[in-house]
Amino acid sequence: MQQHPLPERTFIGLLGAVAALCIAAAFSPAEAVTVSPGDVLPGAVSDEYFGLNFAINIETSSTVGTLNYGGKPGCGGPCVATTKLGASPSVFATVNEVEFEHTGGGQARARLGYYVAYLNTPGTYDVNLHAIDSLSAPDTSFVSTHLAIGKAGTNFGSLSNFDGDLTFEEADCVNGCPAPGFVSTITPAPFVPDHLLSLEANTLYFLEMDVLLNPQTFGTQLTGKVDPTFSAAGGQFVFSPGVFSAVTPIPAALPLFASALGGLGLVGWRRRKLAA
Repeated sequence: MQQHPLPERTFIGLLGAVAALCIAAAFSPAEAVTVSPGDVLPGAVSDEYFGLNFAINIETSSTVGTLNYGGKPGCGGPCVATTKLGASPSVFATVNEVEFEHTGGGQARARLGYYVAYLNTPGTYDVNLHAIDSLSAPDTSFVSTHLAIGKAGTNFGSLSNFDGDLTFEEADCVNGCPAPGFVSTITPAPFVPDHLLSLEANTLYFLEMDVLLNPQTFGTQLTGKVDPTFSAAGGQFVFSPGVFSAVTPIPAALPLFASALGGLGLVGWRRRKLAA
């Protein structure tokens, strides 16, 4: 049988369709990371930093806890950056910069990110995020606070591990908002304490909070803090190791829920398995 080649226009059209499908696949959102009862979530990540006197004096840490820069060059009072886990994870930073070698101006920051999932029967649920912030800058220095939550990506061990658009974001600052180095897609304003967030059950989310201080003058104490907690009616929250919650007890039906997931073959990560 004689085979006839496709007309050139048809062939080019097919190539265009294939290319369009490839582009769409490349830019389509990745499937969310799924969490099941018993899974251990990735660990929290942190960043504590002092770079005073325009970064002549720098000290950093990436271990959750307190970086104490007090009594060192460029610090004229309490200089502390703290990231804390536990029942109410938070970030706190304070700095009192003084002139050093005729130089002033710098930055102090505290950043903390951890993972959270809401376990319940499949679906989307309203959960309450209660977050407060505090800022103090008696002079004209910049102080900023920021909180964001969104579905987690796969860059575990890194800050800003969001996969696509954020689920929620809140930001606040004083004196020249936003402060240099401050990143936010919204207009800064004082934190509203309580928000109902629509979270997909059994899906891994990443929460990040940060405080950024940019002293502009000498000898003034600046402070900033962010402190969020979650709650919901029913279900169960699971967090990164070291984070825990006492506000939502495990319901009696949860063992049945776990058994149902096992029976459906949904135990473990569906898409990308995380190391325990």
